[in-house]
Amino acid sequence: MKKTLFTLIALLMTIAMTARTYVVAVGVSAYSDEQYSLRKPAGDATKFTEIWRKHKCDAVLITNKYATTKNIEHTLDSVCSLLTPNDIIIFFFSGHGWKGSLITYDGISTGENLAYATLRDKLNKSLAKEKLCFVDACYSGSVAEEYKKGKAKADPSEYDGIFYFMSSSPGETSLENSKYDNGLFTQALAQALMGFADANKDRYLSVHELFKYVYRRVTMMSSAKDLVSGEMVARQHPQLIGPKNKIDSTNILAW
Repeated sequence: MKKTLFTLIALLMTIAMTARTYVVAVGVSAYSDEQYSLRKPAGDATKFTEIWRKHKCDAVLITNKYATTKNIEHTLDSVCSLLTPNDIIIFFFSGHGWKGSLITYDGISTGENLAYATLRDKLNKSLAKEKLCFVDACYSGSVAEEYKKGKAKADPSEYDGIFYFMSSSPGETSLENSKYDNGLFTQALAQALMGFADANKDRYLSVHELFKYVYRRVTMMSSAKDLVSGEMVARQHPQLIGPKNKIDSTNILAW
């Protein structure tokens, strides 16, 4: 009896200590104002969700008319309330973006979008040990500007430790290409998460490995010939914003 009880306690402790990954993925192709609709984002979020579900992660997928500002924020609050210090929270967004915010389904009509500052605050309320954001939207690198406002420090690594994988620099748009199933950033990200970014073949994917692969692929896929110089020039440059001292020690995925 004692041996059985000890085994049960050990098992429960192991479960309690096991890190779980929770994913909230949002993709908006069809906007409330149809003239702003896109082709790829809903498929981007679906692809991202499928990859993580194959790794037995808990994932919530929100697309199109369900991707209102209030619904996204409510979902984030609900998921973040479940997290323990052993867990990982991942937020993904594909759709329109503007400097300082992500454009939700109803945001164009109401003006109430998901601000990066709001996203940051909601993630910081969770107990998760790792917090990651992946954004495939125009001007997404502008998230860094949020850390220069108010009491937040300019260097995110000194503030909250969130890793932001952003599809473009603060002044760039994020591109789609009809020959790819997804937006350029999501296309590269999906390949990376399926194992192509595991450079040292140790079956662990670090933040550094992931970003290095995605950056190389996106700049290659977005390259076009400059009309003046005649040289191939990348039109989209992904950004990694977060604690620089943890990019090699933080593993996102294991096979």
